Amino acid sequence: VVGRLGIEALLPRRGGLSTGQRQLVNLAAALLARPCAFLMDEPTSHLDWLNKKAFNDIVKALGKPVLYVTHDPFEAMYVADVICVMERGRITRCVENRVDVAYIYKVAESLWA
Repeated sequence: VVGRLGIEALLPRRGGLSTGQRQLVNLAAALLARPCAFLMDEPTSHLDWLNKKAFNDIVKALGKPVLYVTHDPFEAMYVADVICVMERGRITRCVENRVDVAYIYKVAESLWA
């Protein structure tokens, strides 16, 4: 996990980490704890695209259940098997994730409408 996230040089440092670097270190610690499931609230909010992809690839490879909150519909479509949309604190619909460009844009438009 540490190697795949490229954070080896960050571990000995006590301070001076950027928000994104701190987030990567904390995410690595969560993954290394080996829980039976994950509850993640916007785990990649402060990461650049390459680090988001690296983290999400690791999470997908673990094969464990994940409840993953994100406001980014494209990130949800990259990570999820099932996507649920919440409005005003309630789940309004759930769909199986499909990689269909027209469908992706339709879902994204409905979220921003």
